[in-house]
Amino acid sequence: MTRATLRAFHRSLRDRRKKLGMSLDVLAVRSGLSRATVVRIVSGKHTSVSILNVAALAEALGVAVELRPTEQGVNLEFTPTAVEDFVEKQAHYQAKRLVGMVQGTMGLEAQALDAATASKLVDKTRRKLANSSWKKLWYE
Repeated sequence: MTRATLRAFHRSLRDRRKKLGMSLDVLAVRSGLSRATVVRIVSGKHTSVSILNVAALAEALGVAVELRPTEQGVNLEFTPTAVEDFVEKQAHYQAKRLVGMVQGTMGLEAQALDAATASKLVDKTRRKLANSSWKKLWYE
C-alpha cells in the first residue's frame, strides 16, 4: 500500500466513523481491536497496518475491502456501503434485539406478542432508532 493510499485510507476511516457517529471505543469493540490500535490507525500514526486490522476496521464501519492486482503489485480498494443503508441495517438489528428482549419478558408473563405484532413493533422501533442519534445504534 503506497503512502498516499494509506493516508487516504486513514482519512476515509476517520471521516466514515465521524459520519456514523461512532465513538473510538465502540469502533474498537466492533472491530475486535484495542482502542490504542484503532486510535493509531484512524489518526494516521500507524504506518504499518496489517491487512487483518484493515479488514476488521472496514467491516466495523461498513466498508468492503478488495485486493486488486496492479502493475506495481497489489492495491486495496475500499467500497463503503451507503451510510443510510448501513444505519438502516444496524437500526433493524438493534430493533430486533430490543423487541426480542421485550417479547422475552412478556413471554414470562404469558403475554407474548404474535409474529405480526412483533414485526410491526420491530419496524416502528427501527424507524425511531434510524431517525434518532446514531450514537445509540452502535452499542451492543
